[in-house]
Amino acid sequence: MIERDACFHCGEMVAVDARICPHCGQSALVDLVVDDAVGDGRKRYRLARSLSALGPGVSSTVLIQQALARKDGVVLAGASRALATRAFQVLEAEGVQSSVTASARGAGRSLPWRSIGVTLACVAVGAFGVLNWRRSDPVSVPASTTAAPPAAAQPAAAAARRAPMTTKEIAAFALPSTVSIRCPNSVGSGFFVTDELVLTNAHVLCPGNGAIEVVRSDGQTQTGMAVQSDTFLDLAVIRVPGAEAPPLPIGDAGTLAVGEQVVVIGSPMGFEFTVHGGAISNLSRTLFGLSYLQVEAKVNPGNSGGPVLNDQGQVVGVVSLKHTEAEGIGLALPINYAWSGSTPLLAAPSESASGVFASMQEKADAENRELRDAVAEAAALPALLGGYIDQYRRLVVKVGRLSRGAPMPEMVTLQVMRGAEEVCTLKGDVSDWKEQAGQPDLEPRLQGWLEGNQLDRTVFVGEAPVRIDHCPQGMVRGLEVVLEGANPLVARVPVH
Repeated sequence: MIERDACFHCGEMVAVDARICPHCGQSALVDLVVDDAVGDGRKRYRLARSLSALGPGVSSTVLIQQALARKDGVVLAGASRALATRAFQVLEAEGVQSSVTASARGAGRSLPWRSIGVTLACVAVGAFGVLNWRRSDPVSVPASTTAAPPAAAQPAAAAARRAPMTTKEIAAFALPSTVSIRCPNSVGSGFFVTDELVLTNAHVLCPGNGAIEVVRSDGQTQTGMAVQSDTFLDLAVIRVPGAEAPPLPIGDAGTLAVGEQVVVIGSPMGFEFTVHGGAISNLSRTLFGLSYLQVEAKVNPGNSGGPVLNDQGQVVGVVSLKHTEAEGIGLALPINYAWSGSTPLLAAPSESASGVFASMQEKADAENRELRDAVAEAAALPALLGGYIDQYRRLVVKVGRLSRGAPMPEMVTLQVMRGAEEVCTLKGDVSDWKEQAGQPDLEPRLQGWLEGNQLDRTVFVGEAPVRIDHCPQGMVRGLEVVLEGANPLVARVPVH
C-alpha cells in the first residue's frame, strides 16, 4: 500500500515520494528545519554524517553542518516527504527538534544542486556513451562569418494562445526542425532557429573547428559549421548552408509553471529523434550562477542540445544536464539565455515575461553568492591528508591547503583518538609548503566558475613532525589523529 500524507497546499492526500501534487499541481516537496542551533561541533559533524548517508537528495556534510549551527537552519530543502521523515528520525534520535514545512521556494531550493559535491556528480548528456562533461573549446569565428542574432520564428505572446497540442501533434510539428549532430565519437541534438541556423549545446560540437555532420529526421545529411559559441552558457549556433528547414518557434521560460507538461526531443544513448513527454518540476535550479529548469523526463547522454517544447510547440529550454544519482531528473537551460547578455545568440521575442525570468535569475544570483561564500569558507580550512611514524619515533602529519601562493608557516593542534576517546593532544609546526604535483583536472565550466568568483586555488602540502614522548600511549601507531580547525570532511586519518 502506498504511504500518503496531506498536501500542504490543498490538503488532499499525496504519496510521500511524490514531487508534484496531482490534485492542485503544486510542489509536494518539503523543507526540514531545525528549531534551535546545535551548539556542539562534534554533534553537528556526527549528525551531518548520518544525514548524508541517507542517499541522493541530501546535501554535503559541510552545508548540513552550517545549517545545524543556525536557529531555523534548513538541513533538507526541496525533499520528498519520505526522505524528510527519515532525516527527522535521525535528528530526533539525537534529541534535535525539527519541523517539516512546505518547501519555501516552489519545488524547493535543493541543497544538493547547490553543493559542489553533487554539482560534480551532474554530467553533460550530449555525448553518446560518455558519462562526464563533454565540451569543445570556444569556437573562433571570423568576422565575415559571425551570425547575426536570428529573429525568433514566432514571438512567445505575439498571437492568442492556441488550444494545447498533444505530444503526438508536437512530435509531428517539431521533428522536421530537430537534428542529430554526429561527431566521430559522440552524438548530440539540436534544432533549427532559422532556415539555416541550428541551436545546440557548445559541448555537443565536434572537437576542433571542423565540419559537423547534421542529420535531419527524414535521413537527409548535411554539413554545418559552428559560427557562434558561448561556453559558459553551453550554447552554440551551427550554420547549415542551404538547409531551408522550418525553424521552431521560440517561447519564453518565464511563462512556465511547475507541473506544466513539456516534450523533449533528442538522441538519448544514440537513439536519434526520440520523443519523450515530461513535466517541469522546478523553475529555478541554480548551477554555475545560472537558473535551470528541472525537467522530469527520460534524459540521457545524447539529449544534450535538444529542445524542450511547451504545449504550443514553442522552445522554452535546451537540454543540458542530467543527475547521475537519480533517474528522470534533467536540467534544461531556459531559452531566454539565448537572447540575453552582451552577445545574444538569438533575437528576443517581441513579447516575453522578462520580469518573471529576471526573478529566476535573481534567485540564481542569490544562491550563487551563498554557494560562493560556502566554498570560500570551506577552501580556507586546512585538510589532514595522512599521518605516519618516522624513524625518529615522531608523528609526522601531512596537511593540505588551497592557496594562490605558498601558505605561511603555521602551528597545528592534533588530537590522538582511540575511537571516541581522546588519548592526548599534540602540537607541531608546518614550516615548509610544496605545490602538490598533479593538480586536479576540473570540468572547464566549474574551473571557469571558480576563476570568475576568485576561488581558483592551487593545492599545497606541508608536513609537521610532532614528538609523542608525553602521549600516555607512547606510540600512537594504529590510532587516529584529528586536526583541529580542519574541514570536517578531511580532518581525521589513521596513523601508519
